[in-house]
Amino acid sequence: MKSAVVLIVLLLAFNVVSLMACGPTRTILDDTKWVLESYGERGDLQAVLYGAEITASFDGTTRQIIGSAGCNTYFSNYETSGNKLSFSDIAVTEMYCEAPEGVMEQEREYLALLLDTTTFVVENDQLTISISDGQVLIFIAK
Repeated sequence: MKSAVVLIVLLLAFNVVSLMACGPTRTILDDTKWVLESYGERGDLQAVLYGAEITASFDGTTRQIIGSAGCNTYFSNYETSGNKLSFSDIAVTEMYCEAPEGVMEQEREYLALLLDTTTFVVENDQLTISISDGQVLIFIAK
């Protein structure tokens, strides 16, 4: 009888742990509005155009990112594993913005960089996303 009770307790504990493991894993990215400060090659970063704020907000529950790409709103699914980060299925609204000059080019470049994301690091209030070709996206927490 004792061994049956122990077995039942162990099975219940295993089920609880399994259910917890299946739920979304929250990361240091979550629950913060990140604002892109600069991007490009390390040592030759470009500032974001004035008046074209680019943002990223990660939702650890739905595993989606949503933000402004400077003109349009975008959202995507994302996955993390340790410091690895990847995005898939980026969807974007389709407005055209004339100002500030260059905003549409900056937006296209930003979204293309997101698709090639490899890793991320958060230090203090700064998020650095590394791109497969060596470029980076530097965000600050707001």
